[in-house]
Amino acid sequence: MKKFGLILVAVLLGLVLIGCATTSETSDVPPALTEFVTIMRDDAIAGRWNPATTFPNNHGINIGVRGDNPNKNISKFVITLKQNGTVITTREVEIAITANSFTQFIGSFPISTAGDYTGEVYAVDRRGNQSNTRTTTFTVNP
Repeated sequence: MKKFGLILVAVLLGLVLIGCATTSETSDVPPALTEFVTIMRDDAIAGRWNPATTFPNNHGINIGVRGDNPNKNISKFVITLKQNGTVITTREVEIAITANSFTQFIGSFPISTAGDYTGEVYAVDRRGNQSNTRTTTFTVNP
């Protein structure tokens, strides 16, 4: 009987450990973006989180994103730039983020046409879960 009890405990402990190991990997909780800003290229290169909403013509516009990543498995960001509601470009930027929370600078978008723009971004994890979409607006001067 004692042997049977020890085997049962070992089996149950194994099931518990397997459950713990797979729970975080199979969770369908999507990432959540908390902030999306545009940043001057020079500030982004220097690592300064200094949001800007007005840019000179043909100057690199960098994207800054902050958020939560409960499964630690963001694989990419999808960024869309629009002018007057018309999509100008959409980029998928593959960046692996394995931290619970993050601050990430993403790429540079040189824009040579003056006007008002809207940027949208969302994150996608390795399971295909999509975060909320964050939006920001900015202006490119002539």
